[in-house]
Amino acid sequence: MPLICGAVYYPPSVSSRASSSSDPSVLYSDEYVRVRITNSGLLVRVERSAVHHPDREALLASYRKVIAAIDRGGRQGRSLLIDTRVPAGRNDKWFEEAMSWVRPRIDSGFVRVGVLIRSAMGALQMRRLTSEDGLERIVGTNEEELVAALIQDLPPRPRG
Repeated sequence: MPLICGAVYYPPSVSSRASSSSDPSVLYSDEYVRVRITNSGLLVRVERSAVHHPDREALLASYRKVIAAIDRGGRQGRSLLIDTRVPAGRNDKWFEEAMSWVRPRIDSGFVRVGVLIRSAMGALQMRRLTSEDGLERIVGTNEEELVAALIQDLPPRPRG
């Protein structure tokens, strides 16, 4: 697995995109993003939809709610998976500036952070963002392998 500026890139494999989640619990959902806890409570998933935020205010309002939901659900002892496969890439200035505020607030406090991407171009974008943010992320196109890497060696969550 090559290292990409603090991010590990898992190339696509022949295996299916089947999720290894069990009994998912939705913490928050709007037209732009959904937050769930999966994999027996070990993984928080942030799944972006194909709907683009129309402006900075809508993006920040949505992600403030995402951050609050993650805070309520808990970060300690969990990993984070951000699924970016569905939306088209964006590089407009207001979006990039707003997301540079959002990313560290979402990523902080997790054991590991992974980003599920669609293509090698997505890996290049994540390489740039990882470098700018100074945060380590595992990046891959294979959901099964990425989830395995994120939850590896995490202790079981207490039932509650």
